[in-house]
Amino acid sequence: MITSKVLKVEDRDSLHLSLRFIVTEAPRHGYLLNLGQGNHSVTQFTQADIDDMKICYVLREGANATSDIFHFTVEDGGKYSLSC
Repeated sequence: MITSKVLKVEDRDSLHLSLRFIVTEAPRHGYLLNLGQGNHSVTQFTQADIDDMKICYVLREGANATSDIFHFTVEDGGKYSLSC
C-alpha cells in the first residue's frame, strides 16, 4: 500500500482530486495498482487515490527484488507540473 506518509504532494490552490501523478518510468520489478479500478496496472492516479489508500505496489510473480523505484510527474490541473 502506498500511503500519504510515503508519497504526498500538496498545492494550496488545488484539491487532492486534481493533483495527478503520471508515471513516466514504471517500476522494474512490479507494477502499480489502483484498487478502485480493477486488477490491472495503472500509469496515472491522484493524491486523493493515495489518501483513500487505493494505490498499491505489486511485486511481479517470480521477482526476487527487495526494492524498486518508479518516476513520475505531478500535475495540478492548471499550468504547473513537477517531475520526480
